[in-house]
Amino acid sequence: EAIADVTWCIARKPGADLYARRGRINAQLRKWGPAEPDLQKARELNAKCFEAQFWTGYVAKEKGDFRKSVGYFEAAAQLKPQAGDVYFHLTQVYGILKQYEKAYDAACKARKFCAKEQQANIDFLMKAAKSRVQQQLDNAVKAAWALLEQNGAAKDYLRESADVVSDGDAYQVTFKPSGSKEAAVIRVEKATGKASLAPK
Repeated sequence: EAIADVTWCIARKPGADLYARRGRINAQLRKWGPAEPDLQKARELNAKCFEAQFWTGYVAKEKGDFRKSVGYFEAAAQLKPQAGDVYFHLTQVYGILKQYEKAYDAACKARKFCAKEQQANIDFLMKAAKSRVQQQLDNAVKAAWALLEQNGAAKDYLRESADVVSDGDAYQVTFKPSGSKEAAVIRVEKATGKASLAPK
């Protein structure tokens, strides 16, 4: 019935949003045949249509074309940087492609932006990605702690409390205070390992 309604609207005033909506409905029904041309038409009419980019990525993922799906999910993330579902799917796809640092980066964003009911699934994916990049995370903690020691502030924080999240080209390491101070947030560049206080 929903497809019939959208088809009626397309016949009267076609547009990217309508093609994307019909493509999404068919994708949710796992009807890839009718979904793909509608999503392609939506992208042709408006390359900035989030729904078209996201659901094209979803269809490619479900069909097993993981490399193709990455491009569409990344495009969707550019259009809506706070769309948690995009990062949830990117975590899965990057994990399958064994691009574990990118999987961890996506998992961190999914944890930040996804709804509470998704957190259990995100935590599972995050744990899996984290196990693959544990050495990099340990190195980030070492560099961050060394900066605190250099500044004479290490005594005020708990090293074992370190929480590391990936943030693009850097890791962000947060240490809880041992007293009443604010948490210490250290940025560690992935390429160089250089640590610096994260801007507030």
